[in-house]
This record gives sequence, C-alpha cells and structure tokens, in this order.
Amino acid sequence: WLTIIYQMVRCFVLNRVTIKALREQPGISKENTKNLDKKNLVSNVYSIHEVILLRWLELHYNKLHPHNPRSICNFDTDLYDGVVFSAVLISNVPWVEPLLEGVQPGNADQRRKNARSLIAVMRQLGLTYELQVQDFMKPIA
Repeated sequence: WLTIIYQMVRCFVLNRVTIKALREQPGISKENTKNLDKKNLVSNVYSIHEVILLRWLELHYNKLHPHNPRSICNFDTDLYDGVVFSAVLISNVPWVEPLLEGVQPGNADQRRKNARSLIAVMRQLGLTYELQVQDFMKPIA
C-alpha cells in the first residue's frame, strides 16, 4: 500500500511543483532561479517535478550557508543529517533559528540529536506529519 500512496503523491501532488511555482515562492529570488529551465532539470532517476523540489531545497540551504554550498541531488543521502530540513524551516520561519542552531552535520549521535530538534520544532509549528527519529536516520526515498 505504501508504494501505491507514494505513486499517488508523485502523480497528483508533485505535478503541481513547477518552475513557475518555484519562482513565486517567498524567499526565492529571481536571480537564484534564472538558470532554471527544463534543459538543466533533467534526471535519469527523478521526474522534473522532483528535481525542482530538490532545487528548492538546495536554494534554501545555500541561502543560509553561502560559505558552504551544497548540491542536493537525492532525497536520502543529502537529507538524512537534517541540516537541509533545518535550513528550509529557518528560511521560511526565521524565529525557529535559535531552536535549530545546534543542527549540524556529524556522526550518528549528532544526526539523532538533529532529528530530535527538527521534530520538536515541527511540533511547535503545528506540522502534524509525525516523523520519527529513525525516519531521518534511515530514510526511504
């Protein structure tokens, strides 16, 4: 059943993720998205909508970490430490930055600590999607 639900999300939700929608998002400057077109959003693994979502994550991360830019290429290994998720949260809800200042790359213990911090902040924000620490530690993409 989970596979069917994932496919439904890919078909019905991700199809709404477009280059135009990305450019209209708050916090995304036109300068950052001027190089985005269908030619450079090609992937052998992901749909164009999934690649746009990866670029959105990358733009938020690189906006907060210009000294250490990161190329976000996949949904599991690039996101499992929680640092990209924290950048997206901070970029969209700036007052959570002090709550997430300890989120940083590191070993398994640090990633576990990052996951707990992110889950606590998401609960404070009223995000009802219940992630568990193991969802960050061993993602299924």
